[in-house]
Formats: sequence, C-alpha cells, structure tokens
Amino acid sequence: MKIFFPEPGEVEQYVHNQVGPHMSVHARFYDRLRVFLHQEYQTSDPDEADYVFLPINLILFQFCNLQNVVWENTLPDPGPTIERTAQRFPGKRLLLFGSGDFGQRKRSVWESKASNRAYPNLYEGLDERITLIAFESTDDLLPCDIGAIPYVTQTAPAKMPLLHALFRRRVDPPDRDLLYSFAGTLAYQELPRDHVRGGKLLDIAGRGPDWFVGTAKDARKRYGKVAGSDIGMLRRSTFTLCPAGFGRWSFRLFQAPVFGSIPVLLADGYRLPFAGQIPWQNFSIVLAESNLADISGILREIPDERIEELQAGMKANRHHFFEQGAHQLIANRLASMSLDSQGKAAMRAS
Repeated sequence: MKIFFPEPGEVEQYVHNQVGPHMSVHARFYDRLRVFLHQEYQTSDPDEADYVFLPINLILFQFCNLQNVVWENTLPDPGPTIERTAQRFPGKRLLLFGSGDFGQRKRSVWESKASNRAYPNLYEGLDERITLIAFESTDDLLPCDIGAIPYVTQTAPAKMPLLHALFRRRVDPPDRDLLYSFAGTLAYQELPRDHVRGGKLLDIAGRGPDWFVGTAKDARKRYGKVAGSDIGMLRRSTFTLCPAGFGRWSFRLFQAPVFGSIPVLLADGYRLPFAGQIPWQNFSIVLAESNLADISGILREIPDERIEELQAGMKANRHHFFEQGAHQLIANRLASMSLDSQGKAAMRAS
C-alpha cells in the first residue's frame, strides 16, 4: 500500500490552531495519524499511489456553527478543495479525516436537531471516491469508510504528577470498590429529553455504596482529585457505562479496557469498529438504551465467572486501544481495501 501526500501549497492547508482545548484530542489524533501514514506508506509518485491524503480535518468545519466556539480566523468550506483534488487525481481514492459525528455525507436519524447543531450543511462531493476516517461508526458510513478508534494517549498531564503516575499504572488495582460508574456530562441541553444523554441519565443519577452516576465534578468532590478523576473512576469500577453523546461513539468505550473496567455500551445504532479484528464480545457488554433504567439489576446478575472472562479478554486486547494498535488497525483496513480494489481492476481487465 502506498499513499501520496501533496506538498504544502498544492492544495489548501487546513490547520486546526483555531480549535480550543475541548477539541485537542481530535487534533492530536489527526496529527499523529498523518505522521504515521507518512512515515510508513508515503510515496513521491502519485501514479503508483493507492491513496491521496488530503490535509483536511473536517472537525473545524463540523463545529464552526456551534455558538460557544470562537474562531480566530474565517476558514473556507473544504468542499471545493475536495472536489478539485479529486479531479486532479482521477481514479485515486482520497483519504479524508472527519473526527466528528454526523452530517458529513447525509442527514442521519442520529444527529442532533438543535438549531446550533454542528453540521447544518452537508459536504458536497463526499462520495465513493472518498475514504472518510471518522471516530463515528454507524451504518451511515459507506463501505469504503473507516470507523476509527480514538486511542488512549501514552501520557498524562505532566503538571499533575499523581495523575501521571496513575495513568502509567495500567495494571488492574487489587480491589474495585465500585460495581459500575459514569462520571461526565449527564445531559446536553441541545439533545431531546428522551435521548440517553438528553435526560435519561438524570433518571438514574446518584450514588450508592458500590455505584456512582454523576458529573465529573461530583466524582472528584466525593472521591478526591485523583481517585475521582476520569482515570481514577475507570480503575475503581468493574463496569463503566458508555452512553452515546452527540454521536453514537464514546471515548469511554475505548478508555475503559485500558484500565481494566468492562465497557457497557449504551448506544443504539453504533457499529463496533474493526469487528473482524477485535473480539468485542470477549471484553464488553452491549445493551439497548432502553435497558438503562434497569442497569443496576442487569449488572448485578452477571456471574463472577463471566466477569473474570471479560476481564481476561480486556487484558488480551488492550493493545488495540493505544496509538500503535489503533494506527495499525487503520493501516490494515486501508491495505485490505487496496487489495480488493486491485483485484476488481484485474478482473475487469481480464
């Protein structure tokens, strides 16, 4: 597999220094994936390339309509650039990074209908010529797209040495005092009340001797700055609830296995990415969102033997959720699609 990277200036460069801290994970993922693909698969000859990599991160434009985002510069819509690049490299598949949720290709039943939703307009030209590498993974993606894994980074903030040390300890703690937990935003005002993150979590919010469902602030207040941090809650919980947000995907689904907490996916319509390479059934639980109200009883009925099996499955599959593993999954998928394309071309020629 070979990828051609146009030189700066050949196509418009879309930087992401306008993105605030809340989008830093998306920007970092884009940067490091681009570097990985360039180092491993770059070719200087576009004629021999299987793909052309567009230096565009759609996250900028997907979120430009949000009222709480302040942009330093006005950036042009990427649609014309995508189309010009496709015309310049006819017959080549374009790689495009879109780390958001919905609205790239078509309207979706899952997208937010709020007036300030992130994707008020569709991108013209995002057709079968484009392979979209997106965090989202639903049937709204085309077969040529890749639902990526937002991997866990290898470092924690250096200014928080205790948290940094905790991050480095990915081994299971001797005792998990919480059966299940969720620490984060319980409800977004832009989402309808019957959405799992529009109000349903509020219905089960609270805390007990062995469970917690509340905001991140409440978790730190109850358990302390380190033990109640995002990582601390993962390490102390046997199960971590992973409800859908504005999209169907959740960072928790990929963070939990790293720290030994069994992810419980509550996101109707989500399609687990790389199902052919990752045995999700060995270390995760998938429930319909309608089960949220009965989550405590459901998790308490899971026998200890099954919990031990799931925990063993997490240890065997943690490598997928770090940078190297996540990058390799994408590369494997791109190589597979390239071979399929070459095989079909050979059949047509014969």
